[in-house]
This record gives sequence, structure tokens and C-alpha cells, in this order.
Amino acid sequence: MGDRGGHMRRALASFPLPKVAERIIARYYVEGGISPTTPFAPTHRPEIQPSADALDLLVAGNFVEIFLARQGHNNPIGINYLEKFKFPTSPPSSGPCSRAWLTFSWARASRASSRRS
Repeated sequence: MGDRGGHMRRALASFPLPKVAERIIARYYVEGGISPTTPFAPTHRPEIQPSADALDLLVAGNFVEIFLARQGHNNPIGINYLEKFKFPTSPPSSGPCSRAWLTFSWARASRASSRRS
């Protein structure tokens, strides 16, 4: 198991915050993949106030999905959130490529300013 073909890494290479992409790859990418019996690295559990790392992973993951879905055509794309609305889906639901990015940036800036106070 792994990133066969390097598609996720290619998408992360286009992510607007390269340091975030580098941290995600360093944390989760395993050269050559993992065996079927090896557990996946744990991710963050959903929280009302997610950590900056959890938001990084959430927004980058949605960016990768949109980036890959747009490959090879000029048609519109969308994300189907036909489920009960849950807080882990709220940041990306505000517009994965543009508005979510602003939401993400605002959340990080808000966290940084609240830590300073």
C-alpha cells in the first residue's frame, strides 16, 4: 500500500503552503509503501477545536482530492457531503480550493493571535 504513481505527492507539491506539505509527507509517507499487516500511522481525532496539525491535514487532504479530480478535463467538479454535517467536514465545505483556504488561513491566524494574548 502507498502512493503508487506518486499522485498524492504530485498534488501536495502544488499545495500553496510547501512547508505544510513537507511536514505531511515526512509524517505519513513511507517509501515503497507499507505491508498489508502494518497499521497506518494514526491521524488526529476530530475535535471541536482542532490543532493546527489537524487543520493542515484536513485542508491539504481536500486540496489533494480537488487537485486530482481536476486532472485531464475542464469540467466543474464538486465534493459530495451527503451525510450528517460533522465538524471535521466544516472547514473543507466552505470551498475546498479558495474559501476553505481562507478559512484555514483565518483559523491559523486566530490561533496564533490568541496564543499571544
